[in-house]
Amino acid sequence: MFDPNLLQRPLPLVPRLEPKVWGGSALGELFGKSLPGGEPLGESWEVYDRPGSSSLLAGVPGGITLHDLLEEDPEGLLGPEGARDGKGSFPLMVKFLDARDLLSIQVHPGWDYAALEEGDRGKAEAWVVVSAMPQAKVYHGLRAGADRAALERAAREGTLPGLLRSFRPEPGEVIWIPPGTVHGMGGGVVVYEIQTNSEVTYRLYDWDRPGRDGRPRELHLEKALEVIDFSREPGGTPPPREVQPGRTLLLETPWFVLERFGPPWSGAVGGGDGFTLLSVLEGDVRVGGEGGLSLGPGATVLLPARAGASTLEGRGCSSWSVLSARPGRSR
Repeated sequence: MFDPNLLQRPLPLVPRLEPKVWGGSALGELFGKSLPGGEPLGESWEVYDRPGSSSLLAGVPGGITLHDLLEEDPEGLLGPEGARDGKGSFPLMVKFLDARDLLSIQVHPGWDYAALEEGDRGKAEAWVVVSAMPQAKVYHGLRAGADRAALERAAREGTLPGLLRSFRPEPGEVIWIPPGTVHGMGGGVVVYEIQTNSEVTYRLYDWDRPGRDGRPRELHLEKALEVIDFSREPGGTPPPREVQPGRTLLLETPWFVLERFGPPWSGAVGGGDGFTLLSVLEGDVRVGGEGGLSLGPGATVLLPARAGASTLEGRGCSSWSVLSARPGRSR
């Protein structure tokens, strides 16, 4: 049993750092996140609740995790609607990714397929581009005429990238990746990723490179071809929309709503009937007013449903940026 007052205030979380064959050092340069010995860092899991591993609450004695909060008081954490869903794990994940090299070309399944084949949720995600080098590239969707037969042949022949829509990402750009969308990125791009709580990824192509163990990583071509949405038009990310001065709606999906806060904002965030996740991209901010949390670049904080709304403001800096993620209509 933990102190129930925990759920009445913003909660900082301890990230989990993941080495990747395609990772680099940008998360250290931008956010002070690094692995021992300079090992390439690919992902910083800011918010996660997977089997056997869940976000640790920072500065709270007793090693309390996000999953502990969920088991003890689901309504206080998720809100009434989120608690009624009863899926047994926190619904969203937040990560920072450093794709110094190219990620695999991959696709994620929808809910029915993932439940049947993997016993997991389907995966929908979005990227917000934090930084991009001149050679950086995003692969997103199929070119016209790329049907299943052509895609399978290209994957086996090593020419798959030629069938994909690609572009150079720009800092601040939002990229929506619903289930069934073939995608990849790399060459020096850092993104913030918001996704449903699922780790089901089917690789179609991995650039003929060895994994961290020196052997090729597993591909999942047959499953990938079964879940790709060949009817989906490329693109499809609606433009951002300023809803209040300093508050911009970046993306609204059935699973999550993504917003950006920055100057001249100085007001409340969160509240409503669910939780909110805040990640600082730039500057120093304070959550919760005087005596609240002071957060720098790369920090992520959870506002439980029971905490209600919390003030958010820049601390003595003219330029700051915070991303806010909360549940969508389908949790």
